[in-house]
Amino acid sequence: MVERNLGDDVRLECRLRLEALLRQADPCLVCINPDTLRLYTPSPSGIGEGYEIAVDELIFCPRQDGSQSRAWIVGAEEGRGHNSLAQHFAHIWCSKPSTVSSLQTYKGLLAFNSEQISSEGCWEAVKTFLPDTLARWGAPEFAEWMEESPVLIIIEDFDYRKCRDFMLETLEEWREADFLVLTSPSYIVDSAALFGEYLPTLKLTIADIESPTASKLKNSTLSSKERYNFCNWCEDNWSFTREILSYPVLLQPFCYAWKSKHINTSTKTTTQLLWNILEAHITKNLHMEHCAIEKWFLAVGQLARSSLEDKDRRPVQKAHVMNKAQNIFQGDFAKDLISSAIPCLSSWLCRSNIYFPFPIKQFLAAWEVINQLVNGASLKLLTKHLIDEDSVVLFTAGHLARILLLQPESANKYVYRCARHLISHMDRAKDRFVYTLRVINEFLVHPWILEAFKAEVVFSKHWEIHDRGISVLPIEALLQFDNPQKILLLLSKPREAPDLEGVVHLLANHSIPLALMESTHLQWESPCTTDKLIKILQRGKAVLQDFIGCLTCDTILSLGNFETTRYLVCIRARVTNLEAVQAFLDCPRHLPHLMWLEPDFDIPFRDLQQVQLPEVNTNLMDVCFKDISDDDIPLLCELLAHMRRHYSGLHLTRSTVSPQGVIDILKQFYKRGMKLTTDIKAVNRYRRWRFPALSSIHPAEEMTQERVQHLLGYDDRHHYNDNEVRSSALTSQKEAGVLVEFLKLMEDLLCFRYTCNNYIIIKHCSGIVEAKKLL
Repeated sequence: MVERNLGDDVRLECRLRLEALLRQADPCLVCINPDTLRLYTPSPSGIGEGYEIAVDELIFCPRQDGSQSRAWIVGAEEGRGHNSLAQHFAHIWCSKPSTVSSLQTYKGLLAFNSEQISSEGCWEAVKTFLPDTLARWGAPEFAEWMEESPVLIIIEDFDYRKCRDFMLETLEEWREADFLVLTSPSYIVDSAALFGEYLPTLKLTIADIESPTASKLKNSTLSSKERYNFCNWCEDNWSFTREILSYPVLLQPFCYAWKSKHINTSTKTTTQLLWNILEAHITKNLHMEHCAIEKWFLAVGQLARSSLEDKDRRPVQKAHVMNKAQNIFQGDFAKDLISSAIPCLSSWLCRSNIYFPFPIKQFLAAWEVINQLVNGASLKLLTKHLIDEDSVVLFTAGHLARILLLQPESANKYVYRCARHLISHMDRAKDRFVYTLRVINEFLVHPWILEAFKAEVVFSKHWEIHDRGISVLPIEALLQFDNPQKILLLLSKPREAPDLEGVVHLLANHSIPLALMESTHLQWESPCTTDKLIKILQRGKAVLQDFIGCLTCDTILSLGNFETTRYLVCIRARVTNLEAVQAFLDCPRHLPHLMWLEPDFDIPFRDLQQVQLPEVNTNLMDVCFKDISDDDIPLLCELLAHMRRHYSGLHLTRSTVSPQGVIDILKQFYKRGMKLTTDIKAVNRYRRWRFPALSSIHPAEEMTQERVQHLLGYDDRHHYNDNEVRSSALTSQKEAGVLVEFLKLMEDLLCFRYTCNNYIIIKHCSGIVEAKKLL
């Protein structure tokens, strides 16, 4: 008989313990299929697109610098599925053979909840997890084995503040251990820094679903035709379906609500959608009167609001939910409520917790808030300590709209008073105007809420509408009683504003100057262009003054032919072929008011040698290139010298430029009499047009930096001296130090930022140069 060693005992007891935990996981609570999860990692610098990693490739996926990760920090909101990720890896490690065979290189896999670590430390948690191994081999020998053996330790719901000191001790002693750490988004940076001091560390997030597809719904109860119609409806209503679909645990209840026709054409907001989903989910599993459902939601909403006030982001306790249920309902019905009334998740390691998808938790908290508001409470006192209070307040608006719809006679009693609470929150909102638009949208443009806003609010003369505020109904409603001097549409996140085309159609028919900034179309190699939106504007009467997007040659050539586009003042466009390059650089000849031109050259760099680049005489000009190497720098500087001597910004992205390459660029500019700073007279001409706050400075009066900064409230000089190199290079401390000293000597260079895989070096407008080493 072969004598077993300590490692064999660890492997056996780990497998037995994990299998028991997996079997004992509460079958009534949902566990997400890990195949539906999308893991996403940013670039090590935190800038750039990053890349997607398949779940089963996570553990052995190298970092961008080629090193093998040994700590993986996964950040996700409650309910997105990181607990299921932990179960998945435990399951495949226990499998014979493992579906991810390389996991078998670990001699043990240990899984803990954060509460175990924060209360007793890792070593005590290990002794509790593997008591038989401890008893057989004794603590000293077992402790020595842990220090020397490759094991994978999974920690769920990692609380950085409570676990930090225990983890420092563990990382010092267990040098062969790797860690999969599942935490909230608020702790991901600190957690990565903690583990990064000892191990190569990779930060990840669980990404949103991009769109519902039939393949992702193959395990649903929907027929092929129903799946097709469901996907189309979700796409058409992406402004409010995206948030729900980004939580895998809600996908099946969503499909059931669709199949059972709880969702219909009247479903127009996130609040309505969640009411539809939850009512369908409840009626599928239980028989409850409508008033009982509302009473139950109110009880759980109290717990949800308390959880959202918790800085440690602790989940709701199962025992607390049970107590609420037993106070309202009798017998087994109370127990059934926990699993059947609201879609939720359970931790296999800590079954005392219940994890609600974040929108569900916010929805329930808001239901408790609106019930308190109706009874005279203060919205500010109810929400000021909440995580993401704006979202809870928006759900509160949705609940109030529902009350108004179902009980129209209640309007004279309290709706107007509650609406004033919602209006007063504008001054606390992260984005005041977007919040306003979203509240109006939650009310489906009800006359009551419009009258309330009209009576209580003085709107800015310059509307800035970002991402999720870009929606036709509320913008159209506000334009009925407000007349802004200019409207800015800014889309910075893909698919955040599915109504963008409709909003552009709407605004094209008003004589209001526009700024259209489709930043998502600047992504390299993207097939998307902004041509269609320009064509819509050219058929209308709104004058376009600012533009960011991607344009083809024909559209660029058409800009000067239409009254709505020939008065452009600032234009930044990604150009994807040589014809578009030449047409874009020739824009100043056809656009008489143009002050600022910025081409993003989305073509192979050396192809630019094939065209004669014209001289560009706009007040300001930025240029953006991709895939530049140190070898390209002489040609880069030669091409730039053909166009002008002063640039307001040089941007090299996705490059491999080294610190020495940056120094070479700056030296070449100096030798050629060129500058990466803008002439102050050109800057001031632009400032007078851009900022109404500067109108108090007479045209004949000197516009000093001190006066400008006082009137604007901030130092705006970085806008006109915006130079950045983003590189995948790795640099040494010595090379970084040389660049720092060189930037200090460059007195004419106001601002510069160099980001590579392991350093960020910044020269600020103040002249201070700082270098920060990255993980």
